[in-house]
Amino acid sequence: MFEGIPPRRALRSQRFYMFYFALYFALFLVGSVIAWFCWSGNPLSVIRKIDSASLVLCSLISGGFLLTAKSAPLRTNQDRFWVLFNTGMIVPMILGVLSDVSR
Repeated sequence: MFEGIPPRRALRSQRFYMFYFALYFALFLVGSVIAWFCWSGNPLSVIRKIDSASLVLCSLISGGFLLTAKSAPLRTNQDRFWVLFNTGMIVPMILGVLSDVSR
């Protein structure tokens, strides 16, 4: 009777989340350095520096998550991963809209 029902997916391992927290930490940190130097001469540099600061903030958040990933429960790491992923996607979109409006 229950043969057609697939089993539940297993949660990801701690190493999976630690790897992606470290990857996000490095990407956001490198992105903020690149953004700071590339956009420093731009007339709209205030918004660009805010964008660079948001990258630094995401890098600090992912660094904090990385430091506590080993001791946190697996479900907490999963929630933190999705918060970080969504923050890294939504904040740049909002800043992009704000920079287009301010032109």
